[in-house]
Amino acid sequence: MVATSSASAGRLPIGGNPLPTEKTTSSPAVTSGSRTVLRELGLYLVAILLSLTLLTFLQGSWWKRLGVTPWYSGDGLLFMSLVKGTMEHGWYLHNDDLGMPFGLDMHDFPMADGLHFFALKLLGKLTHHPIVAVTVYYYLGFLLTTLTSLFAMRRLGVSGGIAVVVSVL
Repeated sequence: MVATSSASAGRLPIGGNPLPTEKTTSSPAVTSGSRTVLRELGLYLVAILLSLTLLTFLQGSWWKRLGVTPWYSGDGLLFMSLVKGTMEHGWYLHNDDLGMPFGLDMHDFPMADGLHFFALKLLGKLTHHPIVAVTVYYYLGFLLTTLTSLFAMRRLGVSGGIAVVVSVL
């Protein structure tokens, strides 16, 4: 039995795919590849919106009080002073405004947070306020965690809806 004779009899050729009869052209805007990309971007947008909604529900109206620190005790005070020192003095290791008579010197205090302080320094240049920079950094952590987990789950083959729900939680 030859593949051409089975195709002419109305059956599928060997391999199960029908033979192309005429060439169809489609607009580049509606190709299946662009639909897949738009669908994936939609999943990421839904995940961001759900994450922000959940943050708003659990934390209250956080965007109305960006300049008020919710961490006014314990390590929060130390961290805020280090961020303010980073913004005003270049880095967190030395701050002339704290500690009398020579200022605060953090060279002997082991910390492995250089990347975080660098990100906070960049946010400080954008916001010009240490408390706003720390609060925005705090909430960006939730959003980036959501996006990272969604990316990982989609690459592992988890379906879109399940991946969005699990990444938001």
